Amino acid sequence: MMMFRSLLVGSVVASSLAVGCSEPVALPASGASVVSFNGSSAGGGTCRVGAQFNSRIGYVTTEEVRTVVQDNEAGSTLYCSVSGSSTFQVTGFMDVQGTHLEFSIDAISAANNSGDPAKGSVSFANVNTVKTYASPVDRPCDFWFEGKGQGVKEGEIWAQFECPVIRNSATDSDCHIAKSSIVVMKDCEI
Repeated sequence: MMMFRSLLVGSVVASSLAVGCSEPVALPASGASVVSFNGSSAGGGTCRVGAQFNSRIGYVTTEEVRTVVQDNEAGSTLYCSVSGSSTFQVTGFMDVQGTHLEFSIDAISAANNSGDPAKGSVSFANVNTVKTYASPVDRPCDFWFEGKGQGVKEGEIWAQFECPVIRNSATDSDCHIAKSSIVVMKDCEI
């Protein structure tokens, strides 16, 4: 009887431990970007943003990801989804200390380079633009991979991008995001 009781207690303890275990908690989305906003006439309209500037979230270059910002860090909001296998669908959102960057790519693969970029959309605003600028549907942004370490895989992207036109329709202002712009997002939903 004692042996049976020991087996029974052992089974209950093992069952309790199995029920108490769950999937590991997902890491919060994180990211970094640099947007090279060109405050000059572009796309047939006049850019009403007076200066060229670089807007940074975290620290990323074409060759290095040095610092990323995590979702909920110091009031930041980051979200991303990178799903697929050889071709990926990507969405990303960063709102960090007054800088807002949102992007979407329907199909991107490792084969996309500056000569054959993937097409997508971008929305951007910060203290310099005041208003939100978005890529028009008929003039999408280009996304590609060039630098060492850049690429896309399930849950992660690191790419360069350019928007020939980024527009604020309310003010009839057409500007440009230069091809030195970069975005990286990690720990994304898949």
